[in-house]
Amino acid sequence: MGCFPLRPKTREYFDKLIDVVMPKKNGKEVFDHIRKVRPDAKVIFTSGYTGDVIIDKGVYDNTVDFIQKPVSPNELLGKIREVLNKRS
Repeated sequence: MGCFPLRPKTREYFDKLIDVVMPKKNGKEVFDHIRKVRPDAKVIFTSGYTGDVIIDKGVYDNTVDFIQKPVSPNELLGKIREVLNKRS
């Protein structure tokens, strides 16, 4: 997913959109690795799976930002804005 600026000429970045369920590592494992390297990283988890699967992967709680799939572009942009506002 990568890192991209939301506005030109600003330092406001959103770092990662991580799927909770992936083939080799789950999203929580990726998140933990990212936080070791960059503790201030702005990360949003996403999944189309039910809550039980997400909880089983150790993601669904109040310490992470999450958006359920399917998600519209406007919903995703709103969530990104929410995360940036919360942590900046």
